[in-house]
Order: sequence, then structure tokens, then C-alpha cells
Amino acid sequence: MPSKMPPEPWLSFLRELASQATENMSLHCSGGFVMTQLFDLACPTSDVDTFAIVPNDQAERLLSIGGQDFCLHRGYSGEDER
Repeated sequence: MPSKMPPEPWLSFLRELASQATENMSLHCSGGFVMTQLFDLACPTSDVDTFAIVPNDQAERLLSIGGQDFCLHRGYSGEDER
């Protein structure tokens, strides 16, 4: 697995999301985001697919902050905050 950091705006989004966690956690990601990171593909993606957030009790909290149509997502997707 590459040790490089994700490019912007992903790095800032993930850092802000992590700052909202109430304990240490891991995001187990999949999909286009992972493929672009692993293989340096020039294939843009607009989401990060996760199949696990560990510990599980952080999932609801983080999805309510960074999930589609929520505050942090709107800040990075170009949508106005409601």
C-alpha cells in the first residue's frame, strides 16, 4: 500500500472527518477512491466508499458529519451549507 497522502481536497476532508471522531478509528475504504490512490489513476471520483468504520460506534457519528448531504460533505462538494 502506498505511503503517500491522498491529494487535496481528499486529505483535508479526511483530516476534518477524523477530527470529529471521539476516539481512534480506522476507515476501511474501497471503490474508485482506493483505485486512484493505489494505481495513480487519473480517474476522478466524488466519494469515498467504506465497507467498515472501526470501531463500529463511530460509523453513525462520522456518516452524520461527512455523509452525502451533510455539513462536511457540502463544504467539499461545492454545495452551499443549508
